[in-house]
Amino acid sequence: MEKAEYVYTQILKAYLDSYIIRNKYGKFLLSQNRLKNAEQQFKIGQKITPEYQETLSNLGNLYFLTDGFDKAILNYHKALNINANQKLILFNLGKLYLKITEYHKSVNAFKKAIFLDPENESTLRNLSIIYCHQDNMLMSVETYKKC
Repeated sequence: MEKAEYVYTQILKAYLDSYIIRNKYGKFLLSQNRLKNAEQQFKIGQKITPEYQETLSNLGNLYFLTDGFDKAILNYHKALNINANQKLILFNLGKLYLKITEYHKSVNAFKKAIFLDPENESTLRNLSIIYCHQDNMLMSVETYKKC
């Protein structure tokens, strides 16, 4: 772990304005549960290139983990405005809406993700759970069968 961090810091010394390296470093920090440091790297990357979809998605993931749901939703939507066909972002948005019990929005996000990847078991399973929460057992069972 220390070697990886050392490598990232050395690369950033040479390429200070590399938003790609900052994103990778931020994801590494996120995996180490160093949330503030990860956020700092993502924010610097965002200042360098404000419309980089991966940075917006990473910020959404960070805020989702830290219960900053409004910020997470905002960043996921910004990322989807750049390219709406991102199944992972749609999946994460669906999970977030499920967590905050906005089931209708969660269904919409998961349906869009399934359109892009019809056999994704995680997305289908989560959609089945939402239908169950909505007392739509027929759709819940039918969706779960697709898993």
